[in-house]
Amino acid sequence: MAYLDFPNIKKNTIERREYQVNIAKAVLEKGNTLVVAPTALGKTVIASIVIASRLRRGKALFLAPTKPLAQQHQHSLKEILDIDEAEIVLLTGEVRAEERKKIWEKARVVSATPQTIANDLEENRISLKDVSIVVFDEAHRAVGDYAYTYIGERYLKEARHPLILALTASPGANRNKINEVKKNLGIKHIEIRTESDPDVEPYIHKKKLFWRKSELNPELLSVARLLEEFLREKSKALKDAGLKIRTLRGLPLKKQLISLQNELARKTSENPSAYHFISVLASLIKVQHALELCQTQGVSQTLNFLSKLRYEKSRASRSILSHPAIQQAIVELSDLKKRGVEHPKVLMLLGEVEKSVRNNESVIVFAHYRETAQYLKELINSRGIRAEKFIGQATRNKDKGLSQKEQKALIKRFREGEFPVIIMTSIGEEGLDIPSVDHVIFYEPVPSEIRLIQRKGRTGRKHEGKVTVLMTEKTADEAYYWASRNKEERMYKILQKMSNRIEIKKDSQTTLDNYVEGSPEELSVFVDYREAPSGIIRALVDEGIRVKQHALKVGDYIISDRIVIERKSASDFVQSIIDGRLFKQVRLMREQFELPVIIVEGDIYEHERKVNDNALRGALVSLIVKHGVALLFSRSIVETAKFIALLAKQEKEEGSSPHLRGEKPKASISEWQKYIVSSLPNVGPKAAEELLKRFGSVSAVFNATERELRRVRGLGEKKAKRIRQLLLTEFRE
Repeated sequence: MAYLDFPNIKKNTIERREYQVNIAKAVLEKGNTLVVAPTALGKTVIASIVIASRLRRGKALFLAPTKPLAQQHQHSLKEILDIDEAEIVLLTGEVRAEERKKIWEKARVVSATPQTIANDLEENRISLKDVSIVVFDEAHRAVGDYAYTYIGERYLKEARHPLILALTASPGANRNKINEVKKNLGIKHIEIRTESDPDVEPYIHKKKLFWRKSELNPELLSVARLLEEFLREKSKALKDAGLKIRTLRGLPLKKQLISLQNELARKTSENPSAYHFISVLASLIKVQHALELCQTQGVSQTLNFLSKLRYEKSRASRSILSHPAIQQAIVELSDLKKRGVEHPKVLMLLGEVEKSVRNNESVIVFAHYRETAQYLKELINSRGIRAEKFIGQATRNKDKGLSQKEQKALIKRFREGEFPVIIMTSIGEEGLDIPSVDHVIFYEPVPSEIRLIQRKGRTGRKHEGKVTVLMTEKTADEAYYWASRNKEERMYKILQKMSNRIEIKKDSQTTLDNYVEGSPEELSVFVDYREAPSGIIRALVDEGIRVKQHALKVGDYIISDRIVIERKSASDFVQSIIDGRLFKQVRLMREQFELPVIIVEGDIYEHERKVNDNALRGALVSLIVKHGVALLFSRSIVETAKFIALLAKQEKEEGSSPHLRGEKPKASISEWQKYIVSSLPNVGPKAAEELLKRFGSVSAVFNATERELRRVRGLGEKKAKRIRQLLLTEFRE
């Protein structure tokens, strides 16, 4: 196994996976990025690589929607990052506010829940100014009033060097929702990976997906028809009263019923008779739910739901229970329960579980309803198989929830093999460190592509996995099945259209290293942002150069404190000689840099021009001899990038790094001092700092002798002489 060798990452810790490296490169090259990849592809590793490359710029913030997930990320980051573990901290609402402030100030990497960070921002306990990267896990939540939205807005406004990495298995199948996530997090680039992508395939294990269909048995079919009788009768009554009720095969659509109910609720002050229709609609919604339970869940669940209506005092519940069809349905359900008649999916589930346990396989069963989860647990236990129920923290009726401590303990027992089957509600889909299993079973399909992807991701991590989805034909199960399949396909189509994925070479470890802020191997170049359309940035990245785009006042590329480059096409080079622009540009370059370089792309003698060959040659000689300009001729953008890379490498070896001239200094006195000293010829920020450390003040630097200046690391005789010459020469206009 090849391990990732990267600064700030522990040696022999992470398997080097090309897709993870490629995505990390893209994030560092393109800026704020949404990464869409199925569960278990190692999105935390991608985040760790990006964090490792940004730590020299400031602290990192890793956000996760729940405390258990934030704890999991803290644990993972401690295992991966090669920094003091005490500097990798957890911040949640359980930590006192004043204590959080102290922890934040000392930390380099913070794993936190979003509401905690949002509260601390509102109270001005923390600042995002020096945060170099924020990772938003489960980024599809960054919509509406969720805390991610507020944090994203504050971060993009306040941070000196912001970078956002948004992670999700699915941002949704709705273009508007995806655009909202992009807007709220300032996303400029999307990276998508699926299990079939060529750089992913070598590292994943296949999942076998099975759809097990069954027909509703005659006994439950009879109950369903009685419930449908009620629905058809009440829907017709509403239609006859003038309400627009849409139906499918004579049955009302649940979504439309809820919408119509909300609409009427807003009109009760104008029309008191609306209360009657609201009550009828409520009865329809309740019986619609009972029908879905009958068709997709089982006898006990349906009977319990209808029986609970007796304890409700609403007109809708009384109307339901007084109807002959409902009364008959309750009688039939009671008889079925006594006779032990099960929903056909229950029998299929038992068969799947028993087969897996015989093969020593671990199993997760996902069930939508708590009551179903409890029922299935008891049924599986009755077959001599140990199964446990995993649910959320909330207590509903007499069903007590699990605390986070209890959840964690239960997962630990399951991971250690104490029992082979765990039955989960939607709580197991995201936000918890659920172990990989051999077999995932859906008791019913889910209508959400996000939940489908997350559930499937619970298997196939360490070896080949199996997913089985149970489905009752001609019921809501089928509708949910097609809904999730279509949404998943639509999501990937939308994302592919939105994505502007760049292809970066996969075979270069050093290329990734070049993104490390301040690493000894870093080769970086300042590039004028107007050069981007030429394609030069991609060519420079391919050469292993870290590109920093700015609006440069002089030149197109700053290679080091000594070298600035102007890039010109052959035709523009000739034209700039004719109109005089070139020599003005050269003068400005000479004023600020020791060695101006002009790279000319193309053949200057092949283009139409209003200057003869001798005049052109004379201009070339003047540039070299009189103005001290280095002229390089290139055949293409790619060759230009190679020239720039070679210059950057040689300057790096000489200890010179790029520095922007004319930047506004920071407000502190020390920064002003470094700024003033760095304005001296061939003095960059590092040399300025060395000078100030040696001599103690700006005045002392300016009064130092040439001999004293030569002793400063990084200066030497030539630079010292030039500095003294500048300081002693009389000013003349």
